[in-house]
Amino acid sequence: GVLPTGPAFFEAAKTFRETNSPSRNLRENAGANWADQMGFVDGELKYAAVTFRTTVSVEGIGSQTWKVRDVLKDWVDSKLSLSPALMQSVKYHGGFVFTGLDMGDELLDGFLSGCMVSVPVAMLVLLIATRNYIVASYATLCIGSVVACVLGFCQSAMGYDLGISEAIAGVIVIGYSVDFVVHLAHMYCEAGHQGLSTRDERVTFAIKNMGTIIFAGAITTAGAGSVMFFCVIVFFFKMAVLICCTIFFSLLFSLGFFMALLTVVGPEGGTGDLDPLI
Repeated sequence: GVLPTGPAFFEAAKTFRETNSPSRNLRENAGANWADQMGFVDGELKYAAVTFRTTVSVEGIGSQTWKVRDVLKDWVDSKLSLSPALMQSVKYHGGFVFTGLDMGDELLDGFLSGCMVSVPVAMLVLLIATRNYIVASYATLCIGSVVACVLGFCQSAMGYDLGISEAIAGVIVIGYSVDFVVHLAHMYCEAGHQGLSTRDERVTFAIKNMGTIIFAGAITTAGAGSVMFFCVIVFFFKMAVLICCTIFFSLLFSLGFFMALLTVVGPEGGTGDLDPLI
């Protein structure tokens, strides 16, 4: 039939609200509820809401969520420009998913800033621990490689975007990335003070004195983190992935790449030492 207009429309809308209910599909998938979506106050229609469902996952906030919010914002803005004055109060929201986007932005900025700050700080700590700028540079390269590999694995293999969970849990990546390398770097330089001057002797000394300890530390840390694989909450599962991946790549780069790099082009004798400059 013909749609009512004017006062007749509001009466028809009120009757529809009181005598009809959304379909089961709308109730279950979009949370539709006419009583909540058609707001009558003192007999007058004050607001109306349109509910719909998207394919955005509520388990994590990533780049796709930002894209959906931006598309929705652009659509609402385009409609507002064509709407009468009484329709200029149109708003949109996506529940806690959209609410977390701004917080996610700040956490992500903090995480990226932390990564940029931690690299020179790690370099400074390594310089103090080793007193050798060549070894410290190699170690810093390994730390950056571990962070890049962990975040790359989470992005490509696990499909994780840098969201709230990743920004919070990702802080541990930096700390665990430094741990193994700094011990081996310190022991490599300590070998020089023990009268060992060649690369092979120093690498052998470092592995003999720290290899078992580092391997045992990797087992215990990864074992503690792997318990969270059984958690139902997604954040803790991601935390377990990040911990175990970080330990794996840290072990690989410290005992593998770092030791191999020192064996091939590591400093010998007093090369690269800062002691003569102090």
